Amino acid sequence: MFSRFTTLVMLCSSFSVYANVTLHVPEEIDLLSVNMHSPALEGKLFSSNKTQTLPNGENQIVFQYEPVFENRDSRKKAYSKTIIAKFSAENSDVHFVVPKYKSLNQAERQIQTLDWQLANGEGNVISLLEDELKNNGVQINRNINQEAEQYNKQGGIAAVEVSYVIATSQLSQAATLTEKAIEQPVAMATIATDTQGADSKSLSQLKAWYQKTSHEDQKLFKKWLVDQE
Repeated sequence: MFSRFTTLVMLCSSFSVYANVTLHVPEEIDLLSVNMHSPALEGKLFSSNKTQTLPNGENQIVFQYEPVFENRDSRKKAYSKTIIAKFSAENSDVHFVVPKYKSLNQAERQIQTLDWQLANGEGNVISLLEDELKNNGVQINRNINQEAEQYNKQGGIAAVEVSYVIATSQLSQAATLTEKAIEQPVAMATIATDTQGADSKSLSQLKAWYQKTSHEDQKLFKKWLVDQE
């Protein structure tokens, strides 16, 4: 028993070493890539704010800012350029700081020169380097992870060492998987309770489906739900 408890403590300690930066992602931010990998956003079902766990140290993100404007019965978006940025953080929460436009017209005039920042939990601005992740080819169905890797190999302003980021990300993912494995018995017991009855089972299946879909599909699904009310 003592040995198992000691192992558990050691594993929990490893999480604080490798995955202690929490990036808060509001609904208006479309997080496209994290350290050349697809994002793994976490948060409550239908929540407008998600989080992305990052390893301590240097990280690279790719995103677009997409504020939404209500126009009578329609909703329209403005789109920033595809921004690639790198920053360093340790054991902290990191928040996007973006401008709030009063109208779609104002957003379309100003968003291409987006003035944005990252700040920690105390509100202090985090130093970063940013660039536009350009693609001269087809803009639909872009492979952002591959583009970010190519950008890094070419040594852009916001480039990171490819081998370092891949190794760090894999270590962080391994720690997360281990943490989930430890929590699995509790999670299974919770699922068994929640899925009693046909309605509960259907809800669980819906939640599972939603969590497996892409971030863009989640946003479209939430809009569809609003339209049904």
